[in-house]
Amino acid sequence: GFVIIILSATLASAGLPLEGVALIAGIFRIIDSGTTTLNVLGNAIAPLVIAKWEKVELKPTRDAARA
Repeated sequence: GFVIIILSATLASAGLPLEGVALIAGIFRIIDSGTTTLNVLGNAIAPLVIAKWEKVELKPTRDAARA
């Protein structure tokens, strides 16, 4: 939703026609689900990678064991 507004403003400031927004909006609906999946996956993996780099040992908590 909000990305289309940002895209419209960006295209207008670059001097590009706003008709391109309609084309991109149609394609964006398809791409959005994949983008969301990658964002969630990245947010889940990043703490694990940082903990590995920092050599921090992660221990499961009692709450995590119940879930």
